[in-house]
Amino acid sequence: MDTLLYVIVINSQDNILARIFTLFHEYAHLILGIPEIYIQDSDTSKEIEKWCDTFASEFLIPTKELEKNELFELLVKTEKVMPKIIENLSREFKVSKKAILTKLMLLNVLSYEDYEEQKAKIESKIESKKNQGKSIITPAKKCVQEKGEKFILTVLESKEKGLITTQDLLEFLSINYQNLDKLEKLLSKR
Repeated sequence: MDTLLYVIVINSQDNILARIFTLFHEYAHLILGIPEIYIQDSDTSKEIEKWCDTFASEFLIPTKELEKNELFELLVKTEKVMPKIIENLSREFKVSKKAILTKLMLLNVLSYEDYEEQKAKIESKIESKKNQGKSIITPAKKCVQEKGEKFILTVLESKEKGLITTQDLLEFLSINYQNLDKLEKLLSKR
């Protein structure tokens, strides 16, 4: 943390939904004025991390909205973790499954042990997919995932109207020229 310029660094290899949670978790550190670098396993560090998780969690998954959700109500009634519900809540709130698990733990719906167990299962599944090569995403798909169709279509339309250059378009979409046709084809299929 610098006194002149704050910087949050997020791994672009992480799932886009996980990056969103990370962004707000790290922003919470900035609010507190406490850098990410801390002494491992100290009580103070654990409290800071919990506060940052709570901040990010509440920002992205407001408790009042979650409590109104039928899937959340079902999860609370059954008192056990159901991966399909976690997946659906993740999709609905547009956050990672780990973010949903974190929220459930913070609300005491999940014990810390259940949280760690479910988190390990998710990480194992991700690792398994990586090892099978299923996690390879084309640059065109990555662009749609990260930028969203509306933004991409607006940029493409701006290029057609001559409002921006091809170089601007490539920069806005973070894509190279060779993948531009593939991106347009991908969007035309939707």
